[in-house]
Amino acid sequence: MMKPESLTLQNQYLPDFHFNEVHRITIEAPREKVFGKINAFDFSGSTVIRLLLRLRGLPTNTTKGLDGVLKMGFSLLAVHQDEELILGLIGRFWEPSGKIQRVAPVDFKAFNDPDFAKVTWNFKILPGRGNLLTVETETRIACIDPVVRRRFARYWFLIKPFSGIIRKHMLKQIKIQAENLVSVINIG
Repeated sequence: MMKPESLTLQNQYLPDFHFNEVHRITIEAPREKVFGKINAFDFSGSTVIRLLLRLRGLPTNTTKGLDGVLKMGFSLLAVHQDEELILGLIGRFWEPSGKIQRVAPVDFKAFNDPDFAKVTWNFKILPGRGNLLTVETETRIACIDPVVRRRFARYWFLIKPFSGIIRKHMLKQIKIQAENLVSVINIG
């Protein structure tokens, strides 16, 4: 059973946002196994994810494990075991360098420099019928300053389709790994 507070992790860390993206997939596997695959974050088998990360100038070793994602500058904000994990990132993503600001999870909510955008990204396991679970990932972005919001909006217009592709491929990889499926078609 889901704990009430686990349903609101996004609202605890970024309740007000200007942009978001949500993707879901249904998986037939035990909750603990699915969460383990989410936590392991091994998406190195997806050529598409590696290519899109490379195009953005991000190291492709970020496809392996939570540590790889943290090396990109994300902070692990919270984990509710076998239910949800949420990551945070602060930066000027529309600039080539990204100007990622590394902040401790306890400082994420309070960070309010108007020159930066704040991002939360979660993976949440929702109950389904029988042995089915729904894995949902949501990305939220908040921009305090209207000028920053316009800059981010232009960036988001270009990057959102590719961000969606990455998220969808991540969910497919989680499904394949959790259900022990052998992919005969390269999903990447």
